[in-house]
Amino acid sequence: MPLPRRAETRFPVVLLPIVLLLTLTAMAPAPADVAPASPELAQQVRASDADTARVSVQFDEWLVLGPVASPLPALQDPEEDVLLETALIHLDHVWPGAGEAVELPGGQLATWTTQRPDQDDSIVLEPPASGPAMAYLIAYVEARRFTNARLTVTTSHPVRVLLDDRQVAVRRSGGDATAELALTPGRHMVLVQTAWSPETHDQALTGDEPETADLPRAGDLPPAGDLAGAGEPGDGQNAAAPWTVSATLSHETSPAGTAPRIIVDSSPTRPLRLVDLLDTEAVSSATISPDGELVAVAFRQPEVPAPLQESWLEIRGTRNGQVVHTFRANSPVAGFSWSPDGGISYVTRRDGGKATLWVGDLDGPVRPVLRDVERFGSYRWLPDGRSIVYTVTERAEQDDSGLRRMRGLRDRLPGARNRSHLYQVQVASGATRRLTAGPESTGLLDISPDGARLLFTRGRFVQERPYSETELWELDLATLEAHKVTRTPGSLGASYSPDGDRLLVTAGPSAFDGAGSTLPIGTIPSDYDGQAYFMDRVTGKVTPLTRDFDPAVQQAAWSHADGMIYLVAQEGDRARLFRLDPRRGSFARIETGVDVAGGLSMARTAPRLTLTGSSSAGPPQVVALDVSRSPRLTTVAAPGAETFARTRLSQVQDWSFQTNDGTTIPGRVHLPPDYDPEHSYPVIVNYYAGVTPVSRSFGGRYPSDVWAGMGYVVYIPQPSGAIGWGQEYSARHVNNWGATVADEIIQGVDAFLNAHPNMDRERVGCIGASYGGFMTMLLTTQTDLFAACVSHAGISNITSYWGEGWWGYGYSAVATADSYPWNRPDIYVEQSPLFRADRITTPLLLLHGTADTNVPIGESEQLYTALKLLGRNVEYIRIQGEDHHILQYPKRKLWMETILAWFDKQLKGEPEWWEALHGKD
Repeated sequence: MPLPRRAETRFPVVLLPIVLLLTLTAMAPAPADVAPASPELAQQVRASDADTARVSVQFDEWLVLGPVASPLPALQDPEEDVLLETALIHLDHVWPGAGEAVELPGGQLATWTTQRPDQDDSIVLEPPASGPAMAYLIAYVEARRFTNARLTVTTSHPVRVLLDDRQVAVRRSGGDATAELALTPGRHMVLVQTAWSPETHDQALTGDEPETADLPRAGDLPPAGDLAGAGEPGDGQNAAAPWTVSATLSHETSPAGTAPRIIVDSSPTRPLRLVDLLDTEAVSSATISPDGELVAVAFRQPEVPAPLQESWLEIRGTRNGQVVHTFRANSPVAGFSWSPDGGISYVTRRDGGKATLWVGDLDGPVRPVLRDVERFGSYRWLPDGRSIVYTVTERAEQDDSGLRRMRGLRDRLPGARNRSHLYQVQVASGATRRLTAGPESTGLLDISPDGARLLFTRGRFVQERPYSETELWELDLATLEAHKVTRTPGSLGASYSPDGDRLLVTAGPSAFDGAGSTLPIGTIPSDYDGQAYFMDRVTGKVTPLTRDFDPAVQQAAWSHADGMIYLVAQEGDRARLFRLDPRRGSFARIETGVDVAGGLSMARTAPRLTLTGSSSAGPPQVVALDVSRSPRLTTVAAPGAETFARTRLSQVQDWSFQTNDGTTIPGRVHLPPDYDPEHSYPVIVNYYAGVTPVSRSFGGRYPSDVWAGMGYVVYIPQPSGAIGWGQEYSARHVNNWGATVADEIIQGVDAFLNAHPNMDRERVGCIGASYGGFMTMLLTTQTDLFAACVSHAGISNITSYWGEGWWGYGYSAVATADSYPWNRPDIYVEQSPLFRADRITTPLLLLHGTADTNVPIGESEQLYTALKLLGRNVEYIRIQGEDHHILQYPKRKLWMETILAWFDKQLKGEPEWWEALHGKD
């Protein structure tokens, strides 16, 4: 097939595998062919300096709160100026709209109102008859592209200025407060706090200026602004000295024929920003009570690890979401569980992670059952509530010689010689005993309904593919005798039936000699395509349950209340809930209110369950379902609902195409919130192209809604090889390594552009991570369809990844099943982008964490070396100390901003953001 080339007429587009994206704020940059600024916007431009090519934008619409009386504290020294240090409202994360009321100290209410300046471009504030007063003014600033701007706030009285919760200027007398701002693309908030008192009023009349003391500003990168107090106070002021506020932003002019760089208004509505995803509280887990009436929801904020990250637990009703109890203290609660009778247990840690296990009642006292246990793991109650089984990890003896003999492939991993084993503690007495030992770690899976037996696993390396094996064992708790139930390649999960006679097992299609596979003999299935099985615990007979069920099983729970089996399974790019009737073998989908469900938790004595989940255009939430005859759905928690209520999310549409060989490749499109089919847009194509689809989950490392809010159309194809569309589709991943998938993506992008003429072929980019990063590298060797590419943690040399990556040989047990460098050079060499580096001409950004143990950093190092020696347009950013996923807040934010800045530079011709982050060439 001839490779498609960029057409003479081009339209903006960006191809995106699974990579990432973070920008401090996110707002759609204007398309290249937008109409001239409207008369309303044009009226904002009050002055222009032709010599410096700068323009000033006047703030002609404000949200105003107050003025309100603000008495000084009792016994306050009148010589000390403390008015600006008094905040009558919370200044962190405030983002109000007109008509919203605020309760002030003392209980009085104040309302945000929309006000426009007078003929002098100033807001005139009316002070009280006597005593000090405070007023707040807010305006929203939309930067259509990265812009360096100077903010000037002019007032006759003390003023403090904040941008996006960060102080950027302060002045303790009348005059100009100025700040140099670096505005990232998107929507920002300017907050002005101004104070009035008889003393400052008199100073304004006379022109006297008290001594000033600028307040410090936290140093962000890039700085939001420099604290300044420029401007001479009081010169020539009107004798009446009214309390007025005005503001302007001066910046470089926009290119001819494009929309203004800056728009100022009072509307709080905005596209989704990166900080909306990072800073909003997130759900970590949800665990339903035995009777199904309560659910314990674990929260965290911010969403990713940060120095001041907070975690807490709330107990909520499953019928109404009402909070009935909160655990929020200096010692975070972890590992929360319900006892069989509805009591509670949880873990606290101190002194380097030593764990104390607490038990008690929700509304009563709690007491420790175990104290200061080192390397404490997970735990589970026995059904009678009298004892608990828990896991402890034993560290291997340390060798400080500096030399280490490898005792197998797994020995390369840190902690590989540590072992985890099971223990039991009596709740009443605290007496403990050890349940398992031996050279292999053991992991608890389930406890029988009568509490007499438990299931545990042992994993070990084996010489045959897939090089790992999981043994399922059953332990008699009376005699501590154990017998091996079965063993399967790879991993498995298992739980008891309500009567304890059968086991519900989850494993891949290859388990039990391929009992779950639908493929012809000789075709290797993808063992990522999860299946469910029955196993008779006495005879060992195995019955496949989902062999002809296309969705891939991710979680399974057997209800003790109604005898049904509930499955969370990947169906296409959604993770859905299904009910399996074990008697009839029939499946029924249950609506959950989310596209991507997970965290399944079943009540023991009632037909109720909880899930966590989100949708492509729906923020995360916790839902409770009564799954009796007519399932009823309740939203228990929706963290960040207030934040996301202000956002305009992308429009999501399904879009599929047929390849040249007749295969239907599904996909979807995210359109900007204000999408106009008459305008031309750049496009980002996001793909993974590996064993799993790019799911419809909200936010994440590669947030399509943020990209769409920045003015990109995001196209997400789901090439063959992904689970969720049946075993034949997922098996195409085996021994492919892009051989057919690269063509599918190229054909898909070409078809998408042909079907959407307002997409700009001149500005198409692609991005992917891990296997998707490999796909980005490979695509650049096969087509010049793209104008810019991004690869995060990509694989440039399949051989070195296979041998050096800690998981390389394990992943290759599926991706290159029974294929090795010595017998398949057509894969290991011919499909490796490094060996085709001379064909790469597209600008390429490589990103990699320096501590990546999954795809070692050498994969990016090698391709970077090759492309630099070839003189190609390549950039390489190392993320210090980060592993395969970039998790730590400051680095994650900059990493995501870097991706957006790269696309803005290459696809929109806007290099300023990239240069602000990483310098000029």
